[in-house]
Order: sequence, then structure tokens, then C-alpha cells
Amino acid sequence: MIKIEKSTEDLKVTFIVVKMGNDMNISILGGDKPHIGAIALAVPREHFSENEKTSVSVSLLTVTGQKEDEIVMPVAKKISTSFNSSVVVSCGIHKDNITLKEIRTFVDLVNKATEEFIDKFKGLWDKLIS
Repeated sequence: MIKIEKSTEDLKVTFIVVKMGNDMNISILGGDKPHIGAIALAVPREHFSENEKTSVSVSLLTVTGQKEDEIVMPVAKKISTSFNSSVVVSCGIHKDNITLKEIRTFVDLVNKATEEFIDKFKGLWDKLIS
């Protein structure tokens, strides 16, 4: 299991990755009440054009009223493309009376955790033990 935490003075995101063979299961938690708000499954496939060798198909499940699909879809797609593996990302971030600025900060923290994970583990993924 890999755990990456990103935070500001008052907001924190935890990014947890579990290796499952060549695939991965990622949980993104944050705010006052972590939960499952949305889930994305990204699966690499051959691209139909000759310009690109691989593409990614993404499927989404979103709990009614939740907005985390806007977080899980790009994270799943980016990591699946980077590692050429199937990726599940679940996310639930809740903070009472959240402001637009705080939402943007949470998204920024998730993006930073995603980039850190890719930078640290892209070349090592197949060497890590499941």
C-alpha cells in the first residue's frame, strides 16, 4: 500500500494506492466526512488511430447528489495512461459549508498527489510486490 498526504493549513487529502497485480485500486479521502461519492474505472486499450498506441476507456458511478466524478475521472484516466494498467479510483470529500475556494484547493491537492504518485512510481510499478 502506498499513502500520499497533501495538505494546507486547514485542508488535507489522503491518496491511498493498493497494487493488485499490474492494476491498482486508489482511494482519495478528505474533509470532515470521507465517504464514497464517485468511482471511476479506467481501462487501457489500443487506440483506433495510428497516431496513438493506447487510449483509455473510463466508466463512472456517482452517488446521487455527489460531485466527485469530476475528480475521479481525470485521475483514473491519467494514471491508467501513465502506467498502462486498469485503475479504480474512489473518492469522497466532504466538508461542511465548503466554499468554492476550498473546493479548488481540494482539487489542487488531489492533482499534486496524483503527480507525486506518477513521478515516484511510474518506473517502479512492475517491480513492486502486490
